[in-house]
Amino acid sequence: MISFSSNNILYTIAFPSYPVNLFVDHYVVMKGKGSQMEERVFPNNKGELFFNLGESLKGKRNESKDNYHLKESVVSGVRSTYFSFAPESEFFMAGLRFTLFGFYHLFHIPASHFKDQNFDSKDVWGKEIELLREQLLEATDNENLIQTLDHWAFQKAIKSDLHEIQKWKHVESRISQPGIQVGSVLSQIMGYSHKHSIQLFKEKAGVNPKLIQDVNRFELALQMMASPQTPGFIPHTYADQSHFIREFKRFTGFTPRDYIKNKPKTFLLYQELEDFQHSDEMR
Repeated sequence: MISFSSNNILYTIAFPSYPVNLFVDHYVVMKGKGSQMEERVFPNNKGELFFNLGESLKGKRNESKDNYHLKESVVSGVRSTYFSFAPESEFFMAGLRFTLFGFYHLFHIPASHFKDQNFDSKDVWGKEIELLREQLLEATDNENLIQTLDHWAFQKAIKSDLHEIQKWKHVESRISQPGIQVGSVLSQIMGYSHKHSIQLFKEKAGVNPKLIQDVNRFELALQMMASPQTPGFIPHTYADQSHFIREFKRFTGFTPRDYIKNKPKTFLLYQELEDFQHSDEMR
């Protein structure tokens, strides 16, 4: 379990064990007093499910003038741009991020329906999600919140086709490597034609492979920028420095220099993850 603070908000992150880790990347609890300072949530390559356990929250996509309101719970798909929010009072949320193909294989709903969208979770799961939120509201601490989410995910995971999701988890791992051709990976692992592979990928991941690889490359850059081992950071996965800066502003609204200067929560998260992984290796 990892904990760190940003803008008066305490973030607690935990990672599931097998078989849930085939479907769920991690759990997160966010709690604190609103500072009215903007928090940006960057593009991700995975869907998310979050429960608002505090007061109603407003936010907006990119630099749009249109606000959205998060009242009780929201499910969202892969995001190709950032969105922002500024907590005004009590801020308390708990949720999870799926693996790339985990959402589809848990619920058998085309992930493409959720790209760049936020849906009220009750419109997707109905009474089930209301009951889960009630259980979360009764949780006594962060550990209990995460256990409640994990139990819910576990009950669904054990009813799923583990052999199938393991193959797709292998695909996710392979395409996270720079320069990998998605079509050839799917052909090798699944035995599908290139055209059929891309269709399946979009259905299960929500977007085409090119966008996933762009986000993967962006997340690798974020990891490297937060690492003390790469303080100068040479973006070797980008064509050149101008390409890197252009993509970085597209995904975050920041220049790389401003991002490092401001040290938003994503920067702190990757620092904590590196420390966590290092300490785990030392055990």
